[in-house]
Amino acid sequence: LAGVWAANPADAARWREAGAGLVILGSDLIWLARGVTAALAE
Repeated sequence: LAGVWAANPADAARWREAGAGLVILGSDLIWLARGVTAALAE
């Protein structure tokens, strides 16, 4: 697997153990969206 989205840290750990190359937590997506929104507002 190249990458997956995980809803919580426990799911993220399971995906990493299964060999996922990239695991993004839901909270990371919220943080990223806020950063993009702030950058566009400047």
